[in-house]
Amino acid sequence: MNSPPTTGDSVPSTAPQTAVITPTRLLPERLPYLIALHESLVRQQASAWQWILSLDGGDPKDIPSQIAQDGRVKVLALPKCGAAMTRNLALNLVDAPTVAFCDDDDVLPRASLSTRLRCLRTSGAAWVAGQIHNLYADGRSELRPSPVPPGRHEAGAVWTYVHSPKEPVPLGHTALLVETDYAVAVGGHGGFTQGEDYMYTASITGRAAGLVIPDVVYFYRDHADGQMTKETFYDVMEQRVRHFAMSQNAAIVRRAGREDPWMSRATSSAA
Repeated sequence: MNSPPTTGDSVPSTAPQTAVITPTRLLPERLPYLIALHESLVRQQASAWQWILSLDGGDPKDIPSQIAQDGRVKVLALPKCGAAMTRNLALNLVDAPTVAFCDDDDVLPRASLSTRLRCLRTSGAAWVAGQIHNLYADGRSELRPSPVPPGRHEAGAVWTYVHSPKEPVPLGHTALLVETDYAVAVGGHGGFTQGEDYMYTASITGRAAGLVIPDVVYFYRDHADGQMTKETFYDVMEQRVRHFAMSQNAAIVRRAGREDPWMSRATSSAA
């Protein structure tokens, strides 16, 4: 299948099957990365997509022209309100039945969306997550380790692979693809100003069984000087947020187990 045209006057007739949501402040130093992300979307194989740019205080006039002219792009202009709210409110604009999230400095492999969507449709799982590669400035990439092996995982099992807030989170939220209704039903990314991605992952994987696939679906740009949007209080809050995510997952499983003894047994055996 050929990639659909990218200009606003040649909008593809195929209805989008997956929405990609990207929060962005349109910071000047990140615009080249945003263009690279758009180019990776254009290269997606066998995938009808829409891209929702949710502006966290950014000015729509700063959107690069090749992005602004793409008819598959929707723009949500918001006052500066943080990544959780910009992601959550963007769900109001989604026309596609499934949704994935992507940061404004990362890129997607060519089969990222189509592979995850196919696995979601054929497996009966509520969510599908692939592998993430770290992407370095010299173009090299390598697997970002995850303790969660490929295969089916019952509700709540994913976070049992993490035993301490000091350990990395088990799955990155950008690796996930889910039904849009499910993303809304769990409350999206909650309201945290930091670690909202952990809340999303715990909510999605804690409430229903899903599938982890071995395919690389996301390139995480590993900047030499660390996370570009890191706040001064990041280190103070990080382990506290991870602790809450672990507690959230455990609480979801406990409450589900009270209503459904089978889920309790299945989760225990999966752990």
